[in-house]
Amino acid sequence: MPVSMKKKWVIAPPIPEQVIQELRDYPPLLRQLLYNRGITDAASARDFMDAAPSRYDPFLLCDMEVAVERLLQAVDRQEKIAVYGDYDVDGVTSTVLLVQVLRRLGANVREYIPNRFDEGYGLNREAISHLAEMGVRLVVTVDCGIRSPEEVEHAHSLGVDVIISDHHHPQETLPAALAVVCHRRPDNTYPDTNLAGVGLAYKIAQALLSRRPVPGVEAEDWLDLVALGTVADLVPLTGENRKLVRAGLNRMRLGYRQGLVSLAQAAGVSLPRVTANEIAYYLGPRLNAAGRLESALAAFELLNSDDVFQTGMLAQRLDDQNRERQKLTLQTQVQAEACRRRFRRKRWPVKPGWRTYCSPSIRISIPALSGWQRRSWWKHITARPWWARWARSSPGHPAAASPSFTSPKRWMPAGTCWCGTAGMPWRPGSRCAMKTCRS
Repeated sequence: MPVSMKKKWVIAPPIPEQVIQELRDYPPLLRQLLYNRGITDAASARDFMDAAPSRYDPFLLCDMEVAVERLLQAVDRQEKIAVYGDYDVDGVTSTVLLVQVLRRLGANVREYIPNRFDEGYGLNREAISHLAEMGVRLVVTVDCGIRSPEEVEHAHSLGVDVIISDHHHPQETLPAALAVVCHRRPDNTYPDTNLAGVGLAYKIAQALLSRRPVPGVEAEDWLDLVALGTVADLVPLTGENRKLVRAGLNRMRLGYRQGLVSLAQAAGVSLPRVTANEIAYYLGPRLNAAGRLESALAAFELLNSDDVFQTGMLAQRLDDQNRERQKLTLQTQVQAEACRRRFRRKRWPVKPGWRTYCSPSIRISIPALSGWQRRSWWKHITARPWWARWARSSPGHPAAASPSFTSPKRWMPAGTCWCGTAGMPWRPGSRCAMKTCRS
């Protein structure tokens, strides 16, 4: 039964005269749109329209100074560093970004992305123990770790330092990590609190390259990954996020990253015309499919590789996995709908040769009769309450075993139309003629 969807339009209030004077350099329609977005002065409007890349100092983030100092120390000492990511698009792009930046700085770094099915989300003891056995002395988390205090303590017991970079809300007590870079901390002083995980990784890259510049390397080289992870993670595209995504889309359209070129070809997306819509509905789901069905390492290798043949095969693999994910999602939806219908109607025993008729509230079975026989049957059954006549003639029903049965409420499911007691039985395809219920 289709559900009627009634729309309720919420009209924004008209722009005040004072704001009109502030935004007088813009057309009336644009003035109203800017006001609807909370922009009420000329400086904010100019900043919104220009959407220039953000110049917020990354060292405004708590513990950024400590994190950068420890990372550069590990680079100088050639200590083994592990970037511990997540299996969604935000986590994968964050991992690729930080691994590539640290390699440009000369670090001995490797990636680690947990398996969704074997390890679950976030830090886990087994992974930390495995990394410690491999000689890793510094673990940098991206898009996870803010809610893993026990795992951080375990890492300390093994002599492994942990730097947490996570955009999720922390608990009341922060993990005892060497540094916790999170713009949602209670003592946060950073102007924007909506950055995605890849946005925080980008800020770490900015801080590292500002302290140790590398010729020909700029943090803006990774803005395409920032745009990809930010849009796919569904964070608000306002403030700094909007600026980062806009700049990242411009870089993505240039086709510098071979993995994105191959992925766009597999998805049927024109990369020179890519927008946030294509990221959300075409590129993002294919990258997410890797972590949802198998391992997200395939998505990491796709974005990290410059080899045309390797990226082509990986992109096709992710496209196949996305089709399989869509198929599984459809099957799950069909099963859920079947369960909903099964529990919504009570199923009565059906005799061989009987035909079943269903309504939103009741399921009945009658002999498969011809057209004139059905009309005669309906005329005959309306001579007295239909539930008493039909139920008593059906073996297995409570009414058939109880001659004193006088009310259908003892055996009919909740929500059933009671119009039958008024001599107006439900007919297939009809609604309640008495309008006393919703069947």
